[in-house]
Amino acid sequence: MGIATSRLKNSTISALDKFDISRYFNVVISADDVEKHKPDKEPLIKAINELNSTPDKTLYVGDSKFDMECALNAGAIPALAGWQHGSDILAAKYNIRYVLKKMWDITNLV
Repeated sequence: MGIATSRLKNSTISALDKFDISRYFNVVISADDVEKHKPDKEPLIKAINELNSTPDKTLYVGDSKFDMECALNAGAIPALAGWQHGSDILAAKYNIRYVLKKMWDITNLV
């Protein structure tokens, strides 16, 4: 699994360490690892390449329009973290097939 985030590397690594989950991610692409940022596809494509995968086999979970646009721009499968206000509008706007109501819903997709 990997992360493609708009956060800076220090902040991202700190959050992963704080929650003791860094061991679950083989790749972390942060804002300081790319020139173009979401919604551009560059961060996600970089993560996909480092994971030796392909966009069509990549499920990208995010909670914003920038995340959904990034996934679509990269040719990945977008999944919306749908527990925040306005997620139904966002899902409809981008025709998102997978909307997670709770984090554990991801287990039904993988």
